[in-house]
Amino acid sequence: MILWPLDPKTTGLPTTHKPTGAYIMWAGTPYAHLPRHGAPLNGLP
Repeated sequence: MILWPLDPKTTGLPTTHKPTGAYIMWAGTPYAHLPRHGAPLNGLP
């Protein structure tokens, strides 16, 4: 997770959760961060 004041307009990243990939959570606040989701390599749990 990266904590930074991320802006969806300048980064082009979405603000909605997806099962894989990154998105901006709490955009426009001092708590905005960039979670990324996905399975580990080789599909291990």
